[in-house]
Amino acid sequence: MKNIEIKVQIKNIEALLPALRRLCVRKIGVIHQTDTYYNIARGRLKVRETRNANVAELIYYHRPNTALARISAYSIVRVSSANVHQLKNILVSVLGVYTNVRKERTLYKWRQTRIHIDRVEKLGWFLELETPINGRSRVNAQKEYAHVYRALALQTYDPIPTSYADLSLNSNKQLKEVHRAFHARKRKE
Repeated sequence: MKNIEIKVQIKNIEALLPALRRLCVRKIGVIHQTDTYYNIARGRLKVRETRNANVAELIYYHRPNTALARISAYSIVRVSSANVHQLKNILVSVLGVYTNVRKERTLYKWRQTRIHIDRVEKLGWFLELETPINGRSRVNAQKEYAHVYRALALQTYDPIPTSYADLSLNSNKQLKEVHRAFHARKRKE
């Protein structure tokens, strides 16, 4: 499966809400998630546990660490909550834990595009935009993605090239570098 996606850091949630209303997004709900990332050589592997859910997810994904829109290839296996502890024990024994990320995610949808407003523990607020490519042409997916990107004025936010896992390990240094690069680029425009 593949997505077109981007992540930006946001400072003022209230400023984003009118754009979401104008876009007529559908609010799916608020989800509390804990992602446990494991040490692997290529891509990222995590177990996602969602509070009050009957299943967890084993997720592998690979995408370039670029700030602008990127294609992410991913696979998901659902695991019953009864078996997730055993799965995590095996992964810890074989791979070791890279880090844990806890977040509160408010999920919105516009057509097939998922809009995540995330409050990530120790990192702050972010917006992730994910437009699935699967089952349709890449051109149509890119058009949908571009429409939502423009409607939410995401070009005015600081893009984040890495995962929450990487940010959590290098939070201050990496976020400062992202802000510096973003503002240097804006000054050139």
